[in-house]
Amino acid sequence: YVYEVIFIDDGSTDQSWQVVESLAAQHPEVKGIKFRRNYGKSPALYCGFEAAQGDVVITMDADLQDSPDEIPELYNMVVNEGYDLVSGWKKKRYDPVFTKNLPSKLFNATARKVSGVKLHDFNCGLKAYRKEVVKNIEVYGEMHRYIPYLAKAAGFSKIGEKEVKHQARKFGQSKFGFNRFVNGYLDLLTLWFLSKYYVIIKYNMKKYNCIVINGKFLTQKITGVQRFALESIKALDNLVSKQDGYILAVPIKAN
Repeated sequence: YVYEVIFIDDGSTDQSWQVVESLAAQHPEVKGIKFRRNYGKSPALYCGFEAAQGDVVITMDADLQDSPDEIPELYNMVVNEGYDLVSGWKKKRYDPVFTKNLPSKLFNATARKVSGVKLHDFNCGLKAYRKEVVKNIEVYGEMHRYIPYLAKAAGFSKIGEKEVKHQARKFGQSKFGFNRFVNGYLDLLTLWFLSKYYVIIKYNMKKYNCIVINGKFLTQKITGVQRFALESIKALDNLVSKQDGYILAVPIKAN
């Protein structure tokens, strides 16, 4: 196989970046992107997706709760079984029951109902994508929870899941909390609104020279609802650009 490994350092305060630099100096397949501060998972995925060159892209969190042994089967499901996206399903979890497991079950049940995507674990970080998927979705704010929904809206219909092993956290602390739980539902409402009114499925985050609705270029006048949604997205885009600052991502320069 020809492969690359891209590490995203989301503003870590330990020696993570030095480890990435050392690995990159020894292995040409290793690349890294360093954020000047902590921006969150969605900006990290956005930059990783932008940099990825392979035909299959596999994402994995760095908390060691997911196993790299899952990679070959995920790859096989995309390449040989024709899936556009395969999401991991942590059927047996080693997380606190009341603070994470139960909220996760409620969140996933709601997401399935609203999106129509039949997955058990939307927010599992272990996922495999066909390259075309990551190049045709925009992950911003905290929309990483709904990547399967975004992929479906972008026209990728073959979305599946694979049961994966889950391990207890050995290092660090979970960032999950009540605020993220609430924000997750607000993001879901946003996506539901956009889907409900058939607004923008694909747009360019830098230029708004044209509008695409339902996958078709729109040349006639747009409705008030569509215009409101477009302006809302433009405002969100400006907010994301100012706060998340993707330009602050510094690619590694390996010797």
